[in-house]
Amino acid sequence: LNTPNKRQCLSDTLKIVLQDSNIPIENKAEIVKLYTNDTFESRPLLIKDSEMEEILSRFIEKDPKHYFPIDKSPNQFWIFKGSQAGNKGAVEREHVLKVYNKINSLKPAQILFNQDKIVPALEGGTCSAMSLEFIKTYFDSRKIVIKNEGEITTLLSLIQWSARNLRTSNEEMRIRQAAYNTIEVIKDLENEVDYSLQKIQSLANHHGFKIEIASDEIDILNIGSIAKGINTINNLDDGVYLTRILRPPDPQDLYEMAKFEKYGHSVVYIKDKGAELFYDPNKGLLNIKPGKSDLELMTQFKNLYNEHEVSTARFYKVADM
Repeated sequence: LNTPNKRQCLSDTLKIVLQDSNIPIENKAEIVKLYTNDTFESRPLLIKDSEMEEILSRFIEKDPKHYFPIDKSPNQFWIFKGSQAGNKGAVEREHVLKVYNKINSLKPAQILFNQDKIVPALEGGTCSAMSLEFIKTYFDSRKIVIKNEGEITTLLSLIQWSARNLRTSNEEMRIRQAAYNTIEVIKDLENEVDYSLQKIQSLANHHGFKIEIASDEIDILNIGSIAKGINTINNLDDGVYLTRILRPPDPQDLYEMAKFEKYGHSVVYIKDKGAELFYDPNKGLLNIKPGKSDLELMTQFKNLYNEHEVSTARFYKVADM
């Protein structure tokens, strides 16, 4: 498998096998399992084959019930590991402007996207772009599984496949994040406005999402707030939640005050028919044990504070419109 000729031969063989109607579907599923296994040395090169990618996608979408299940043993918590590698680098202004123009055209009254803030290269993270894209991937995968009357284990398996490009960042995520980073708040001096909610809704508009509910803020440095936060987590309805955890702005810093934060980090929490998932662009996708979401999420928030000094968390329920 370490030579180009052998890799090409294997790729060609896979194409033939998956398109052969005489081969049992169960056998094809085993081939997909092999092909997408992280330990399969040639996979990173083979996956670049666009024709192979299309064939595999059609196979999985047509027969998701045959796709290999996630190992749910006590020692297997991470569905996949990930990072934001690839988050730094150049972005084409014309590509950023396409995203900018879309979200700017849909913004609420108290939100401004400042075109002067578009940069030629991204130096920070792409967590919001990756988290929103993961939510889109989850919604799309869920539709496929429902259509095929699949179960939650099938959904988890399909997510492992569908979200493979979100194990790291890439140019597209940099482009989107560069547009998102131009966001500012216009203060309303007469009315009470939930600026944080409006900011999240403004970014969610890029995918056509609707933010239905925003939880109270959880200050992970305050014991009383932590107790309320645990209660909030336990009482969340089934759904998909973009979760934002911030470092509050310096009141003397006009740039930070314009964003209503110094900086922040975006993650995703999903609660769906007994399954509970946590996606962090820095770490990957975590399969949370049933009944352990409050402890696990507070642990993840604490880790994020230790790593980035972000301390104020809030859940935003996302609906696919």
